[in-house]
Amino acid sequence: MKKIERNDLAMAAFTMAFQTQKLMNMLNKDKTPEWECGKAYEVTKLLMKRYKQDVAINKAEMTKELINVKLSESDDPSELFEELYCIKNVYETKTNVVADKVLIPFVLSAAPTTYHAIITSEITLDDLEDAMNDQWRLTPEGKKGGNDEDDKEGEVALFAFSGACFKRGET
Repeated sequence: MKKIERNDLAMAAFTMAFQTQKLMNMLNKDKTPEWECGKAYEVTKLLMKRYKQDVAINKAEMTKELINVKLSESDDPSELFEELYCIKNVYETKTNVVADKVLIPFVLSAAPTTYHAIITSEITLDDLEDAMNDQWRLTPEGKKGGNDEDDKEGEVALFAFSGACFKRGET
């Protein structure tokens, strides 16, 4: 009796969780006169068959998505890394760990030429992200704060000034 109750409870959970007709069809596929609600273990087998991860296919799909990632000159590099990490999270499993060194070539491919000097040295993905974000912050698009006139003039970095103060003579 307990097994039947657990099965009915599992089928009810599936019914509430499934939101598409395709998934609901899985529930209806195994209903019989003896099992009016269907068999939960059969639904589980169908789900595993349909959504089971295949490492080779995952790598191919991930590579296809990573190739399409692009960064323009005026884009914030953090958007590039957010997209990379999003793709990584979709395809990473316990058995298929996506190492950062796998993603670095895709950063090289997606980054505009302004970042090539940074990314030619041997660094980690985190170092690469930090360096690209620092460089972007020095561009007019990446500036934080300031007024609109400064943005229009394209002023990049005041801290790079190496002269002396006119009034005090200090550097």
